[in-house]
Amino acid sequence: MHPTGTHEHRQPSADITVRATSMPGMATQQELDILSAARGQDADLVFLGLMQRHHFGGIQMARAADQLLEGGVVEQTAREMMSSQGQEAGIMGLQISAIHSRSE
Repeated sequence: MHPTGTHEHRQPSADITVRATSMPGMATQQELDILSAARGQDADLVFLGLMQRHHFGGIQMARAADQLLEGGVVEQTAREMMSSQGQEAGIMGLQISAIHSRSE
């Protein structure tokens, strides 16, 4: 709401440039290099850790969209993404725990 009492929606810019490392959950080039060099169980753990963090970043982004949007298909998609990525991140956490349990 503006001080004049009017309500305004601005047209979002189509020119959105975001560096990958500035987005929550995105892997850095160094992390991708570590993943490329990893083998076996170490590769499993690095991959799952990076993907779980990536999903948490996606949830954060979808939550922000959900709070900004006022209904419609995009808001519904954001809510569905929060749910599905939360479930997938949970599965990855269980897989990480299972790998750690096997190596003890």
